Amino acid sequence: MEAQGIEIDIPYPFTGLRGDIAVFRAPRDPEYYYYIKGLEEKGIPYIVELDPLRAVSLSLIYPRSLFFKVVIGIDPGDRCGLVLLGDGVLLYSEKVQCNILGERIRELSGLVEAVEYRVYIGGGTGIDTALSSLEGKGIKYRIVEEYKTTKDPSNGPISSLLKDKDLVAGYTIAVRGESLWATRL
Repeated sequence: MEAQGIEIDIPYPFTGLRGDIAVFRAPRDPEYYYYIKGLEEKGIPYIVELDPLRAVSLSLIYPRSLFFKVVIGIDPGDRCGLVLLGDGVLLYSEKVQCNILGERIRELSGLVEAVEYRVYIGGGTGIDTALSSLEGKGIKYRIVEEYKTTKDPSNGPISSLLKDKDLVAGYTIAVRGESLWATRL
């Protein structure tokens, strides 16, 4: 997240908080209850969330409760490269079996809430299994041209953040989809 300009401060009990909001996993010892009580007394907002992706997404959109737009880019192949952007910020990436892609997207959309979701998939090798999985879960998508998708479209830090070429391609597909660059209808 830091490479994208987002500073994450990990507060410890009874120390200063530098950021706008505190994020905790579910408390595991009594000291956290005192720390949270101290935050409440100072009027500092906090989030207690067990799932790390949901915790980070909630902190990024604070004080709102959801993103305006979540964009998912998929690079199909033997395994699908899956990238999730929330209001333009890279939130999550993974490689997943293409036959469970629809199920995985449903899980992720339950963790990262948004006004609008868009799914873009590259039109290359392995697309049939991925499309079948998306359609099986009722997920709408658009197919995007895959030409040179392993090159970082932003000429920025994405290639260093996403070491896997399929994840870089998923990111590129998401960005292209949003710009409607060579989108197939």
